[in-house]
Parts: sequence; structure tokens; C-alpha cells
Amino acid sequence: MTIPGLTIKLDGALPVYRQIAEGIRAALEDGRLMAGQQLPPTRDLAKQLGVNRNTVIAAYDLLVETGAATGHTGRGTFLVAAAGASS
Repeated sequence: MTIPGLTIKLDGALPVYRQIAEGIRAALEDGRLMAGQQLPPTRDLAKQLGVNRNTVIAAYDLLVETGAATGHTGRGTFLVAAAGASS
């Protein structure tokens, strides 16, 4: 699985993990990703983006901390409804 429209700038002002988290959050908010959808495994997304796996882990952790996703050990990371979204 890929994240539609997710691009990062390795030399950008914003840290890469924040770019990933914000890109995923934006995709959720504009409907490119759906609540309940499982995010790709960290190893897979890291390989696709050409970044270290720990960078993707930090992005997923940020999404969980901010309530945009939930993490389930052994099952993966899943998106939750965007704030203000109707069910």
C-alpha cells in the first residue's frame, strides 16, 4: 500500500517524520485515506520513501499521540476519523 500524494523533502525545513505524519493526516482529512484504514508496515513505507524505518515509526507515534491513529501491537497502525468529520 502507498499513501496517495505523500511526498517528502529530505532537505526541507520540516523534519521528515513530521512531513510524513502531516501528509498522512492531510490524506485522511481530504478523503484519500479513510478512517479505519490500516497504514502500511513501517518497513514498507520507509523503503518506499527512502528513509530510515525509525523515521516512519516516529511519524506513526506522532499520529497516535495526536489522536489521528491508533496502534495495536502485532496488528498495525490504523487511522481514526479526522476531527470534525461526520460518520
